[in-house]
Amino acid sequence: MLLEHKQIIGLPVATKSGERLGKVASFNLESGSQTVHQYQVGSLGLGKLFAKDLIIHRDQVVSIDDKKMLVDDLVVSALALEKKNRNQKTLPAEAVTLDR
Repeated sequence: MLLEHKQIIGLPVATKSGERLGKVASFNLESGSQTVHQYQVGSLGLGKLFAKDLIIHRDQVVSIDDKKMLVDDLVVSALALEKKNRNQKTLPAEAVTLDR
C-alpha cells in the first residue's frame, strides 16, 4: 500500500496490546535508500507516560495502513523503564560511605 504524507501525519499510533501512544507528528527519510527511517509521535496529553515526543524507529513498527500504526509492546516497556529511572532519587556522593 502506498501512503501519502497527508495520510501518515495524524495517524493514530498504538501498541500491539492496544495501548494508545499518540499520533504521528512527522517522519524522517533516509536519503540514500529513500525510505522512512523513524516516526515522531506526539503524546496526545499522555504526559504521564512520556514528556517529549516519542521517536519510533521503523524496525519497531509492526504494521501501518491508512487507519493506524501498530508498534511493538517493547516501546512502552522501554518508556516505563526510562520513566522509572528518571523518577528514581539518587543520593549525593557525600551520603555514600564504603564499609571497610
